[in-house]
Amino acid sequence: TGIRPEPGLGTAIVELGGNDFIRKVDPEETFVAGGTVLRGFENNTQRGDRFARINLERRHFYDIHPFNLFRVGSVLFIEAGKVWDIEDRFEQSDKVLVDLGMGLRVSSSKSRPGNVIHVNIAVPLNERDITDKYLVSFYTATAF
Repeated sequence: TGIRPEPGLGTAIVELGGNDFIRKVDPEETFVAGGTVLRGFENNTQRGDRFARINLERRHFYDIHPFNLFRVGSVLFIEAGKVWDIEDRFEQSDKVLVDLGMGLRVSSSKSRPGNVIHVNIAVPLNERDITDKYLVSFYTATAF
């Protein structure tokens, strides 16, 4: 249920997106750097119809079960990404954005599996003049 995968050393996720990449999308779709994509940057930091991202994580699953209701995990991550527009419709930084952070994962062991609460704190490692010193995010997802 929820957070209960086999323990491992970590994960690496590489994503490319846009019309000519792995995932086919509507040509008018706009990708956004920030929020849940690059957790150290605000939404709309970069916009465009193409993106690339790499995410390296070290996940830890604790063998605790508070009140017999929740499973708990944590994550350390570093990620880098860039969003660009093939038609240059947006005036924005053309640098690859990089952030570093940590997060807490909480999943109910009594409800339907697949709803994991994510709480993250991340700091940008570059382009600090276009965003806050750190960003705290809360959201739910179907995976760790």
